Amino acid sequence: SVYTRLDHREFRLLVPLPSKSSTSPIECRLRIVSPEGGLQYEALSYVEGDVAKIGTVASNGQRASVSLPLENYLRQLSTGPQEVDALCINQAELRETQHQVFIMVSIYSHASNIITWLGAELDFSRLAMEYICGFEDIPDSAQSVTSNLFSMSTATLFLRPWFCRF
Repeated sequence: SVYTRLDHREFRLLVPLPSKSSTSPIECRLRIVSPEGGLQYEALSYVEGDVAKIGTVASNGQRASVSLPLENYLRQLSTGPQEVDALCINQAELRETQHQVFIMVSIYSHASNIITWLGAELDFSRLAMEYICGFEDIPDSAQSVTSNLFSMSTATLFLRPWFCRF
């Protein structure tokens, strides 16, 4: 199995391995750590999406199926150690899954950064993010001109599955 048994406070981090090209299979290894270990890592928050659309990742030398949004994230942005539930938790082991959910607050609170993956860029999402990030820099006189475009692009962004998951 790709998974080894975890102790009470341990969890796994996904460590991406260098890729030969943008079309090469994604490869990673899983590393067992504890929250107090002092290791810098990021935690990923995302939505699985359409489970009928499947991608593939090689984890510890074994192939694993992942959602297409996760495969896209790993291909585009993944660089350092990360807690990625779909791969770091043995989903086939109910007891482990329950325990990992129980310690998730600790895992996320010890992360150096939490990444929210909203999905690949589309539907003016770049415009919405640029506008949101630079809103205070837009002069009052220009805000009314850009507000309609901002409203459309931002509304589209906030309709993405990550915002509608609860």
